[in-house]
Amino acid sequence: MKKSSQILFFFLLILHISLKAQHTYVPIPESNAEWVYGMIDGNCTPPLNICGYFHSKIEGDTIIGNYTYKKLLTTGPNDMTYNYSAAIRQDVAEKKYMY
Repeated sequence: MKKSSQILFFFLLILHISLKAQHTYVPIPESNAEWVYGMIDGNCTPPLNICGYFHSKIEGDTIIGNYTYKKLLTTGPNDMTYNYSAAIRQDVAEKKYMY
């Protein structure tokens, strides 16, 4: 009995972890949007050990095949020169992104 209850507990634990790991769909904004995030490394200056900031933004559209995609532009650390990185489109009804 003890072994079967341990197996059941382990199965329920794995199921719980896998359900918690699922991501929530967040739609890409229709208007221009920008994100800034810091690069943290133990070799950088304390107290926060932030080595630099990266910027990403959605700006403009491009057409690939018969689909309209949003352009994703990004920078390097501590650089404000944006470069084209990817084209992204979304299906809001299906809650999916396509690159």
